[in-house]
Amino acid sequence: MLLRLALAFLAAFALCSCTRSSPQDIAERAKNLGVYTQTSDDLSELPTFGVEEHESLGQTVSFKFTGNIPTGNPSAFIVNMPGAIIAESKIFLLADPSAATWPMYFEDPSNPAPIPAAIEPLTPSIYKITPRELPESPAGFLCLLLKMPMGSPDRMYAVRLPHQGEPVADTNPTYSHGVMATAELMVKANPDLDLVESDAEAGTLTIRNRRTGEEVTMSAKDIQEGRVQFK
Repeated sequence: MLLRLALAFLAAFALCSCTRSSPQDIAERAKNLGVYTQTSDDLSELPTFGVEEHESLGQTVSFKFTGNIPTGNPSAFIVNMPGAIIAESKIFLLADPSAATWPMYFEDPSNPAPIPAAIEPLTPSIYKITPRELPESPAGFLCLLLKMPMGSPDRMYAVRLPHQGEPVADTNPTYSHGVMATAELMVKANPDLDLVESDAEAGTLTIRNRRTGEEVTMSAKDIQEGRVQFK
């Protein structure tokens, strides 16, 4: 009897684990706009990203990070960013993503060289990007170069890979630079709203209803999750 219960528990646990990692479950947990990392048992939104900058009279490209880069052991990146050019996005293993530079337009693929990756559509707007060839004990930062549409700077999402034996802490705060940027993009993409003010320190946006002229100040997290309400 005990053996039967144990087997039933193991079967239920396996079914639950498979369900949590199914494309449908991943897409549901990544329903808010942003970029996430997938591990063996979790999905976490990346709280910050580097913004494309041009250096040396526009001949090289680098990425400036304005927040702390989280630590983790991702197996894949999950991207929910409508408008991003997924087919041209790439994964890199870098010693320091803030110091790395590329030739303009990334025409030299060996400087630095991307890691081969598999791109899997989970929904028409959510994609899973998985590195296919990593060293046995990778060190440094696993990075996703996300190509954005013309007129928007490209983005670099990064995760610091922990040293052997190093614990991985929860580095996913309620508010982050990534949440603020995503909320701003959502407001600007809505024809019924105007972005009046953005307060990065407080993590809030003041928006205006174009039809009524009413203004309201809300947290970037609420806006990102679609909880926009006027009186």
